[in-house]
Amino acid sequence: MSTLQKSKTTRIAFYDLPENVSNSIQKEISDFKGKDCKFTILDSSKPLPLNISKKYSILFSWKNKTTEEAATKAVEFAPEVYNVFPTNIAKSSKVDGKYLYMPILLDHFEISYYETFRKNAELNFPSSFTSLKSYLQDIKEYAQIPLICAGSDDESLFSFVSVFSDSLLGYDGYKEIIENLSKMNVAKDELPKKLTLVLDEIKEFQNENLIPQNWTSAQEKDVDTLMENHMIDAICMKLSMHRTKNLLYISHYETMPFPPEDLDISHTLVAPEVCAVMFEKKNDEAQIVNNLLSMQTQINLSENTKLAPVTSRAQSYDMQADDVRYWAAIYPAGPNPDIFSAAFASKKDKEKIAERIRNYLK
Repeated sequence: MSTLQKSKTTRIAFYDLPENVSNSIQKEISDFKGKDCKFTILDSSKPLPLNISKKYSILFSWKNKTTEEAATKAVEFAPEVYNVFPTNIAKSSKVDGKYLYMPILLDHFEISYYETFRKNAELNFPSSFTSLKSYLQDIKEYAQIPLICAGSDDESLFSFVSVFSDSLLGYDGYKEIIENLSKMNVAKDELPKKLTLVLDEIKEFQNENLIPQNWTSAQEKDVDTLMENHMIDAICMKLSMHRTKNLLYISHYETMPFPPEDLDISHTLVAPEVCAVMFEKKNDEAQIVNNLLSMQTQINLSENTKLAPVTSRAQSYDMQADDVRYWAAIYPAGPNPDIFSAAFASKKDKEKIAERIRNYLK
């Protein structure tokens, strides 16, 4: 008999989530279920326990390769629950026709433009990859550095390569890179051809001084200094990182999704998704997760985490969070994790592939 069957207490695990996100979800569950739940923060420096489905009823984490592997032991959520989501957000939660992930909140890897430079240059927001290159060339007259990303952080590096990949190749090409990466020996095999095509385009940005040659070693504090000295125009970063910036400066930036080149093909929004995976299909577990989708709870979660709600009608923390939900809803492939988080569960593999990408871009 499993630990779960011996106890009426609902055991809930959190893995690799920011503290404020875990705390916010825990508070909402506690307010709803009282003392009937036991919460555990799992060590994210270690892989998920192999027996996680026997030890916990519900797992909260990011939707990625790690949770994909955990979801092989999960039970399906009731399909009718997904009626509260925009269609494309609901579709992105399916695995082989089954609803194994429950979206809770959305982050987003954005591109933000400095409105002063853009308006002085009398430029519109870029609507395609080609127009983005043209925009960045034109903005050189005003900005010492047209585009920046804090590429020393592996997640930012992965997300930056991912938005380029989707923009240039569409979602089919995006998925092909994920599939090829997931099969490779990270230490020995050559990088997938389509990935190198994307990296070559980033190299071209470097060679044309649209982004600094050393952007893969740039830290967030470097981006902050450049922003405060009005030296940069466009910044690629997550919404969650955007929230940490000095309001005096970041309030002058306007946020958009990274522009896709060909709108006639399917694209995805690179938007990390906080999700739930359920291992016990009982009333208590279903009620706990369903309550997180209620309008008031979604409002509370968005307010407390400053991330985007996922249900169609819940009020967002602000316009930026509301925009993320809207973009996730209109992109045909919905929200998805970055390519490398979707391909690798192993942190060591991620570290190795990050090193190889930085070496390729030198």
